[in-house]
Amino acid sequence: MRRIGYMVATLMIFAFSERAQGFLPPLDIDVVWIYFDYEDGYANDALRIVKNASTEIAKPEWYPAYSRNNRFAYIKGQTNRKIKVRFWHNQGEGAINNMHVRTTGSGYYPGTIAESIVYFTSGSFGEAILTMTNGQVSNYVQLWGFYYYWYVTKLNGQPLDPQYYIGMTGGHDYYILLAAPQAPMSVPWTDVLDYACVWARNQSTAANVAKKITEGIYYLGDTDGDIDYDYASYYCTDYNKIRLMNFLNDVKSRNNVYVNCTDLGNLVNVFAITVGCPANSKRMWYGINTHEIDPIGDRFGWVTVSWSYHQFGWINNLVNDGSLRLDRYGTPRVPTNMAQDDYNQLLINGTPPPNSQVYSVQIVN
Repeated sequence: MRRIGYMVATLMIFAFSERAQGFLPPLDIDVVWIYFDYEDGYANDALRIVKNASTEIAKPEWYPAYSRNNRFAYIKGQTNRKIKVRFWHNQGEGAINNMHVRTTGSGYYPGTIAESIVYFTSGSFGEAILTMTNGQVSNYVQLWGFYYYWYVTKLNGQPLDPQYYIGMTGGHDYYILLAAPQAPMSVPWTDVLDYACVWARNQSTAANVAKKITEGIYYLGDTDGDIDYDYASYYCTDYNKIRLMNFLNDVKSRNNVYVNCTDLGNLVNVFAITVGCPANSKRMWYGINTHEIDPIGDRFGWVTVSWSYHQFGWINNLVNDGSLRLDRYGTPRVPTNMAQDDYNQLLINGTPPPNSQVYSVQIVN
């Protein structure tokens, strides 16, 4: 990044100021890289996130020399927001011992940098941990983006007038989670957040997040809008284990993706947990005859079916079922935040099955 956008008059002022203060023109100061997640945990910085089970997020997240601009994540309302930044100058070793920097921002920035000092202790390079102020992380789930505009206010203790404009960094994109993520997504996957934070955007409660994620899964589709219900399970090795990477890869690349209630109950569970919404799955058996239901996709339409068991998301002791719609002749809808008795009445033609189990999900890839 080099100085950009100067008018001729501004260049002349800088040149005069640099000569007057003993700096060799043209003065050049750059932001080399930015860590948003620079330490373990998130007591001071962003959360640790990964792309998926096999791919880490490279850091520093913003590193233009490597064409890198990776996303990061905060919890809603998070107040502790620091970043670690490296700077470079072209004046040679020892010419600049310290400088004061600040930022302004545009977009939905989680905070700007008030005037802070950076020491050059390694030749022409200096690093500092800078605290964000004058802003906050929003109090709802989102995927936001912003830019920083960097200024030097002092060099070697001498005020600069006008202040030196380093340039712009960005666009910095970041996720906002409802709460701290939990197992099996204690380290959230961006492959999941890319869906969940969009579906649940602007939601600030577990109930609303659960509703939006459940509906998002039901209407997900794949490359040609053809994700369909099937009686076999293609992504679960058992009722409580899911091949999550296989599913996500197939949705992005394949037509005719088939899922059953086991897959979908576990997906609601995992997607909700990834954004910090506590969730489980629930399984009930044996013997279920249904009223008319509309399974995910367009393979069947409204049908009655007989199952040996059925599985769905279970969040705050309420049903969130992303596998079907109910109530064809009333208000057709995806069941979200629904009491078990109300759900049974709309789903089951006859007596509810005698057995049920609530459990957490394991990711096996």
